[in-house]
Amino acid sequence: MEIKKRKIEEETIQNNIQKDEILSQIESLDLEKQKLFQGNQRKKETSDTKNKNLASNSAEINSLKNEIDLLIKTKSRLNNEQLRLEKDLSRFESRKEALNESRGSYALRILLEAGLEGIHGYVAQLGEVSEKNQKQLKFLKRRKRED
Repeated sequence: MEIKKRKIEEETIQNNIQKDEILSQIESLDLEKQKLFQGNQRKKETSDTKNKNLASNSAEINSLKNEIDLLIKTKSRLNNEQLRLEKDLSRFESRKEALNESRGSYALRILLEAGLEGIHGYVAQLGEVSEKNQKQLKFLKRRKRED
């Protein structure tokens, strides 16, 4: 009986040792589990932060795209407006020149009709010469160029 008792005591000691080893392993696994959980939690928080940043950046990109589209449309509209204004300006300058020419012609006609001394006609009329004199003027003009 004593042998049985010793055997049981030895088995109990062995079981206690195994129990202690298992408990130690469980504690070690619990610590590892805790570390993994904390690492996953940090990764999740980092991922959440990155997702928020991504969403914010996407919104900002969309806003900038809209602003660029608006600026392109505005530029196009302003270019069209500039072209229209340049055409208007050209048209008004032509009208102004035509008015100035007609006013000058009208004024000269009045002066010619008044018979004032020293006023003989339009510049184009004053430059008219006979055919004989035209040949002499051309000759003199060529000679002047050669000098």
